[in-house]
Amino acid sequence: MANLRIVQGEAPGLGHIYAPAGQSAVPAVMLLHGSEGAQGWIAHRDAALFAAHGFVAVPFAYSVGGNHWIGGDIWNVPLDETERALAALRAHPGCNGKVGVYGWSRGAEHALLATALMSQAGSTHLPDAIAAHAPPDRAHGAWRNLFYRRREQGDPIQPPPAWGFRGDRLVEGTTAWTWRGEPVVEGAPIPIEAFRGPVFLSVGDKDEIWPADMVPHLAEQLRAAGREP
Repeated sequence: MANLRIVQGEAPGLGHIYAPAGQSAVPAVMLLHGSEGAQGWIAHRDAALFAAHGFVAVPFAYSVGGNHWIGGDIWNVPLDETERALAALRAHPGCNGKVGVYGWSRGAEHALLATALMSQAGSTHLPDAIAAHAPPDRAHGAWRNLFYRRREQGDPIQPPPAWGFRGDRLVEGTTAWTWRGEPVVEGAPIPIEAFRGPVFLSVGDKDEIWPADMVPHLAEQLRAAGREP
């Protein structure tokens, strides 16, 4: 049964944090948002739910810019910062040393890709488990959250300047992710089989945004390497 009493605060290097009230150290979960951006409500709602079920939970903000109306861009995101944040979360006094990662959509890509690259690099800050909802099976390119509003007919309307639109990010071939200072090439496979811990995959088979068959591809990739997602 959920413990509905939770506390909120700010954690250095992590941002907003949710935790169950009155409990000793517990496992922690890092939540990785999708293209709705760091200030979208989904990650904070889910973090509160994790806390109500006995976890320390951190919605990790990695998108660039944006606000409550515009999600910001997934643009040159350094996955090294995710590695650093995992280390900080594990060291948090509310965490018992066990850390999981949960991401959805582009956040699921983020979770799988960062974990895979950390595994290949022999990082000491790997999560203990990962969960990915509706992930792609390959790295995708930068996400420009333009949010044009269209009239019924005619050209799109540019967002007002106050929304933080950055025209300088409209560069063809710009990457979504970097690792150790190098871009992750769009279309690169995600070598998640390098990770030795448990992997949970889920997807709605009528997903109209991402092709749902990318998740079975990932599952087959893991099974071919002797892993059982």
